[in-house]
Amino acid sequence: MIDIARILRTAIHHCDVAIAYGEDQETRSDALADAAGLRIVAVYENIAKLPESIQGEILGEDIHALRGMRNRIVHGYETVDSFLLRNTLTSDVPRLRQALITVAKRYPQDRPEG
Repeated sequence: MIDIARILRTAIHHCDVAIAYGEDQETRSDALADAAGLRIVAVYENIAKLPESIQGEILGEDIHALRGMRNRIVHGYETVDSFLLRNTLTSDVPRLRQALITVAKRYPQDRPEG
């Protein structure tokens, strides 16, 4: 069974941490940028566990952009522009977090789906 509520909570947590990294002025450091990138990957990996209908509800057409960012981070981090990463952390991830919260409100924590 898929525990949709748990997956959504986990993705929201990773968003929260990624957003905090984006707010940190030291995000320009390689270590913090790597950590932020890995949180973005974790968000994507959790969303990918959800049924496609829920993925579409959360991401819409942005699924391709998030998948692309995930692939750049996983398969060759040096190709991820620091401006793009910072913009993702300060603009895109907060919007994604809000979409996750909106969907999560429909899934009580104790009701596995599937």
